[in-house]
Amino acid sequence: MEADHHPVLSPCSAVSQDPPDLITALQNDKGQKGIQKKNSFLRTVGNVRNSLRLSVRHSLTDKSDSSPKKKEPTDASKDLSLKTKFSFKSKKKLDLENTQESPKTENRPTEGMADINPDREQLSVLEIHGLIDGKHLKEAFENIRIMEESLLREYMSDNNCDSNTKDYALRAKDVNLLYKSLSTVIQSAVKDSLHGDNIDEQLVTSAVYVIKAEEEISYNNQTVSGVSLELLQIGQPRRWKKLWQDTINDSVSERISTLPVNPSENNPWLAEHLELLRTRTVQDLLKVKSSLKPLYPEQYDVCVTYIRAFHRKLSSHLQGTIIPGCKQCSQLYALLYWILNTYRSEEFLQNPDLQPEVNNANLPPLLESECLSKLKNDYNTALQETIRKYMANILKMEVDKWENEKESNEEILKDSENPPLYLDIEEIIGKHVRESAKLSEDLEISAFQICMEELDFFASELEKTFTRRFEAKLTNLFLQNMVTYVNSFLKLRKIPMQSDSEACKKAEDSLTEAMAHITQHFFILFNSETKPYFKKILTKKWLTKDSAFKAIMTCTGDLNHSLKYLDCPIDKEFSNGIHKHLAKEYIAQIMKRKMRLNFKNRKKASQIMSQQWEELNKTACELGSDQEWLFHAVQYISNIIGLRKKDEITQKIKSLFKTYPTI
Repeated sequence: MEADHHPVLSPCSAVSQDPPDLITALQNDKGQKGIQKKNSFLRTVGNVRNSLRLSVRHSLTDKSDSSPKKKEPTDASKDLSLKTKFSFKSKKKLDLENTQESPKTENRPTEGMADINPDREQLSVLEIHGLIDGKHLKEAFENIRIMEESLLREYMSDNNCDSNTKDYALRAKDVNLLYKSLSTVIQSAVKDSLHGDNIDEQLVTSAVYVIKAEEEISYNNQTVSGVSLELLQIGQPRRWKKLWQDTINDSVSERISTLPVNPSENNPWLAEHLELLRTRTVQDLLKVKSSLKPLYPEQYDVCVTYIRAFHRKLSSHLQGTIIPGCKQCSQLYALLYWILNTYRSEEFLQNPDLQPEVNNANLPPLLESECLSKLKNDYNTALQETIRKYMANILKMEVDKWENEKESNEEILKDSENPPLYLDIEEIIGKHVRESAKLSEDLEISAFQICMEELDFFASELEKTFTRRFEAKLTNLFLQNMVTYVNSFLKLRKIPMQSDSEACKKAEDSLTEAMAHITQHFFILFNSETKPYFKKILTKKWLTKDSAFKAIMTCTGDLNHSLKYLDCPIDKEFSNGIHKHLAKEYIAQIMKRKMRLNFKNRKKASQIMSQQWEELNKTACELGSDQEWLFHAVQYISNIIGLRKKDEITQKIKSLFKTYPTI
């Protein structure tokens, strides 16, 4: 007998349709059994309709494909379908009204969620999708659980029959797709709660309820075996708490990654970006504490979950995006300061408004030790290059000053405690050592060592460049700069004395050596300046004119204009050295002379020598010499010249060499 076409019902009533084969059997048996048989069969239909509701895909799609010509259902079947449809709509309306009246009740999932009533009326896939789209997550989850439990019971009671595998797989696919849709809404709710300006508290509450309910389900180790991947997921944990944690991580990652980063040498991009990181993190954590925390169970520790997510993302963001773009010393310093100081300060994680929920004591370091060590090494390398450039610029400025023959202001020379060169170098060293100390103790030490290494190099370079530039003549420009450099080196030498490190010892030795070389160069120039005049001592012209000696005294007196500003104790080294040099050269010229003098001229020469020596000692004293033992040196010579007897002369010469062995 050809079956009539069976009309497709609405989604709400589709699950209530009578199956075509059962209706066909009823029609075939109609003439044989009569009305009583028909009523008995309808009762049988009522018993199986619950299981048919679970196969929505089968009832909506396969039905039309497998039976192109179906008969109209009996009147009794239509009545049953209408009653079922009416019953479901009434129940759905009641459930939705209850949900709207008390949305906060979803905070606490009912205990024994796994033990769902098998007789509870099931919704279709489309109806459950409607609940999900309407964000009725609790009711959607409960109905998916009903479908899953029913499918699991039927599959187990059917002893995994291969003949029904396709049907079970299709039903399992419906369950999995519904779970997937529900999890997507949950993810969206969690993500939007951090990203959005306004929080949908009811939606977040429902999502938290479902997550907690799924976590508390007891699956009783129910395992579905078979070849279908869809079936393998049935009865297994969905691990939505892990999904929640992953969603938080993804959400935080997006919050950090979307902040603008525009590395450029011409703008302060790093400072701006670090400030954006701080501001966004603090604002988001304040939002979590004030608005999200009340929506979660206490055991979820939502504040800790978010702070750990931010901590991990900030760490990876710094390592992957920020650190590679930091090349300059100032950038590396700013980054290290942000990591080592700002991050755990009251401006950031220690913000009073975040306490006590945000406890950074339990967080690991923002950067792993290996990464932090590399960052510190990069900073030290950049710092050394920076200090070297500073020193090179100072040297260039000094050279330019020499080339332009720019003399120093006398007021500057007077302030021997604060010579300009010393102030510039001390400021550079002090600034970078103090700044490095704000980062860490080890960076403070390394910064000091770096500065000492560069000071060592600078002192040597300045001394060599300076002496090469003024190698011909003793000028006032040379004297002024010499005084400045010697005073500066004298004060700078106190800095490396603060440490016993190798770098400090080398810097101290280099400064001492530089001062010694400059001093030595001064006496070379002074000797070159006075030697021509000393050669005219004890000549016939010298007996009548003292112009050569006056030239020596003028040259020596001019030194006092600059040398008087030398700092102690180097001033004595210069004044005593000058005094000794004058005495030595004067006596040497007298002793070397082969000129024959009669007794009258010897007497005159002796008187001239005594007068000149007195004047020489006076000038040396004005320079600051305290070499009193030199005062009587020439007196020996003048006495020798005035003697006639050889024995007396020999005795006086022996006494002279004994008293003044170095002269």
